[in-house]
Amino acid sequence: MDNFSRSIALASLFQKSKFFGNRFGWWSRGRSLNTLDIKKRAKYTIRNEMRLNIINVLKMKDTNVSSKFKFWVRKTFCLVNIGSSELLYAKKQNLPLISHEEIYEKINECHTAVGHSGRDKTWSQVLISFSCS
Repeated sequence: MDNFSRSIALASLFQKSKFFGNRFGWWSRGRSLNTLDIKKRAKYTIRNEMRLNIINVLKMKDTNVSSKFKFWVRKTFCLVNIGSSELLYAKKQNLPLISHEEIYEKINECHTAVGHSGRDKTWSQVLISFSCS
C-alpha cells in the first residue's frame, strides 16, 4: 500500500471514528448520554485524561485529585501486569478497560472477529471482551 492509499485509509478511519463518537451515546446500552444525570455523564465512559489520572492514583503517584475520586478508583479499578505492559482492569467485570477514544477501534476489531455477523453479535463480543466504563 503506497503512502497516498494509506493516508486515504487513515482519513476514512478518522471520519468513521468521529461519526461513531458523535453517535455512540445514542445506541450504546439503549440510552442516550444526554439523558443521564450530569454527575454520571463524566464517568459513563472513561476519557484518556481520566484514564491517566486513574493509573496515577493506582501507582500512588502524586496527583491533584479529590479523596473521593481516589476512593472510587481504588474500589473500581486495578492494574494488571501482562508481560511488560500494564493494563487497567475494571474489578467488577474483571475485564480490561477501554477509553472513550478507543471504543470505535475495539468495536471494529470485535466486528471483524465475529465474522461481520451484525450489530447484536458484535456488541455481545464487545461486552464479553472489554469494559467501557
